[in-house]
Amino acid sequence: MEAGEGVMRVQGAPAVWLVVHQGNERAIPFYRALGCDVTGVAFHDFEDIRIEFRRMYKPFPQPPAPLA
Repeated sequence: MEAGEGVMRVQGAPAVWLVVHQGNERAIPFYRALGCDVTGVAFHDFEDIRIEFRRMYKPFPQPPAPLA
């Protein structure tokens, strides 16, 4: 996770987001411990099945503005 975040930061991404299956009760606390917050719900419909996910988001700290 750290390596992926590092790549995103170098490329200028303001945040990382991911989706976790709502039934994955170990993953949500894991990502929360890494600084992600649950920000919503997402659904994926496959044939006659609706799958529910938790949307998670972690903003990156913005570097300080250079002094003038």
